[in-house]
Amino acid sequence: MAIEPARILSGIMCSSIDHGKETMMVAKEDKSATVIGPEDDEDKKQRQQMDQFWRAAESIGARNADKDPDEVLEFVTAVVEEVRRENYERKQREARERR
Repeated sequence: MAIEPARILSGIMCSSIDHGKETMMVAKEDKSATVIGPEDDEDKKQRQQMDQFWRAAESIGARNADKDPDEVLEFVTAVVEEVRRENYERKQREARERR
């Protein structure tokens, strides 16, 4: 294939993949070279959430680098237990209200 038609075709493919959320396979004589497609939205969202979590965790770790690890663990454990207790109590209250 000549350069210009290939360039036009690749532009059309990229546009279709980007805007139409289509997956395309590039092949020659029944031998696939690559599969090009949009990232699954849920996978992308999940990866972004994990990236955000790790950035926050690293930031918190940097701010607490001078703290005693045992004290930090004790504090975090207490906060997690408090949040769990509050969630449990809220769910119990909502269940009673539905009766």
